[in-house]
Amino acid sequence: MKLRLLAATAVAYSMTLATAAQADSVTYRMMLQSRTDTAAPNEVYVASYADYPNLQSGTLGPGSTFTQIGISSAFEIAGLTHDGSAYRMMLQSRTDTAAPDEVYIASYANYADLLIGKLGPGSTFTQIGISSAFRIAGLAYDGSYRMMLQSRADTAAPNEIYIASYATYADLLSGTLGPGSTFTQVGISSAFIAQGFDWDGSAYRLMLQSRADTAAPDEVYIASYATYADLLAGKLGPGSNFTQIGISSAFSIGGLAAEIVRDPPPPPPPPGIPEPQSWALMILGFGSTGLAMRRRRLQRA
Repeated sequence: MKLRLLAATAVAYSMTLATAAQADSVTYRMMLQSRTDTAAPNEVYVASYADYPNLQSGTLGPGSTFTQIGISSAFEIAGLTHDGSAYRMMLQSRTDTAAPDEVYIASYANYADLLIGKLGPGSTFTQIGISSAFRIAGLAYDGSYRMMLQSRADTAAPNEIYIASYATYADLLSGTLGPGSTFTQVGISSAFIAQGFDWDGSAYRLMLQSRADTAAPDEVYIASYATYADLLAGKLGPGSNFTQIGISSAFSIGGLAAEIVRDPPPPPPPPGIPEPQSWALMILGFGSTGLAMRRRRLQRA
């Protein structure tokens, strides 16, 4: 009976581990900035979507609200990502200038801090310099930081979209390019502009906004790429579609962040219950012992 109880408990604990490993969720944050310079809380709005289907259907979720963030009239929001430790909002100077005065990153330790505009560690100007021929179109985090640049003039691939990769946050701040920095085969229609870009754990999502004010579903399109190689090759994957999101003509999209929420680690096994690996060894041990006892009986007989 004790053996059966141990086995049942060990199996239940293993199922708990498997369930926990599949329980991660993603919340999407679309940041909007007022087209006219104004004061907080009327300048920056964050629309939250509980999952990707809700993002596609334009179904707002908890956390959708205006913020206390105020942006200098000399800058515009150019990207937003969550890197597992903080939200990183990238700002680009509206006038072409040299580093370190061109690109600023505002860091927020958590979503509550972002809403109240409370800057955290890592908020600083960077050594990134952007060619006057390009604008920042988004910032993504997939283990490395990926800054997307779009040509200001309408042109054909591979000269329209460039991705600058940075291996660490320190490299991002210092402007030290890493592997994966290259032009892509992504081509954007002249009727649209890239306004947000992130990795959500299953695909890269590139958000495009119509340059002309229009109604859903013709205003916001999301291009999905299953892998970084597909992104570089411009190979669209599942989830690429127009959305039901409608943007007020008074606002423009400033960035798209995918916050991957990891479930807390599973609880330790109950006292006296071995870890799954130990349990497997014990099963083998019990089997060997039983086989030896059986052989002894046969020999005596």
